[in-house]
Amino acid sequence: MYNTQNVPILLNRLISLTAQYGYTVALNIILAQISINSVMFLWCTKIIGSFLSVPVNTWLSHIHNKKPLLITLELVKAGMFLLLPLFFHHWILFVGVLLIEIVGDVFGGNLVALIPKLVKKLFEIFKSASIELK
Repeated sequence: MYNTQNVPILLNRLISLTAQYGYTVALNIILAQISINSVMFLWCTKIIGSFLSVPVNTWLSHIHNKKPLLITLELVKAGMFLLLPLFFHHWILFVGVLLIEIVGDVFGGNLVALIPKLVKKLFEIFKSASIELK
């Protein structure tokens, strides 16, 4: 549902997804100039990061207040994006990619888990508003 309160959330998500997919394309281009093997290693690192995010996501699923967690995860991911260009010719680049994948998957999982709570809250608001109108 679109309203002015959701604009910052939607804008943040747009920027986050653009950065997440844009960095993958940019890294593919840069690493292809260095070595084709490094591109293969990049994709292997991304897959391993997705697998490693499952236990982290399970561990963080018990947190009830998701908003501070989501904000912290986005800030950590943004900081790691800023550090990546410093390590283009170093193996630490792949550690950064691994961490970005883990943080991104954990963020996505917690964001999706938050949606039913928001829908329930909106339903209660609309229900109480319809009762007041009658």
